[in-house]
Amino acid sequence: MSLTTPIKVEKLQKALHAKAKEEAEVCFYQLYDKIYRPDVLAFAYRLCRANDGAPGVDGQTFEQIESLRLTEWLDELAKGLRNKAYRYFCLGPVSKAYGVVDAHTRHRLRQWLCGKHKVDNKGTARYPDEYLYEQLDRVRLSQRTRNLPWAKA
Repeated sequence: MSLTTPIKVEKLQKALHAKAKEEAEVCFYQLYDKIYRPDVLAFAYRLCRANDGAPGVDGQTFEQIESLRLTEWLDELAKGLRNKAYRYFCLGPVSKAYGVVDAHTRHRLRQWLCGKHKVDNKGTARYPDEYLYEQLDRVRLSQRTRNLPWAKA
């Protein structure tokens, strides 16, 4: 079953595609506000429904969503996205490998910052953990989830 893309969503896709083609070096920093548009969310829901998508990390199925009013659920989702209440790691078990991944990620982020600001390799000390977490809005998952019953770190 194929769905036709709504006109507004198609216009958005074409405008973004044209902008990307015309200016290859442009960065799309302001795409987040497009995610919670009602037409985009409704179309994304219809696509997931047509593909028989699996429940997300919250475990909600399509039947549970549709037992509520769909428009109310989409409005609540848009509100949560607008307020940035959803984090990609808010649910689920935390493995011991997270510490290794987190340390590697911090190191790579420091290297990237040094390259961006043209600082030599020893300059990674200029970006302490507090800078990464507070200024760049990185979240310390291991500390957030340590006391939760489902955390297995």
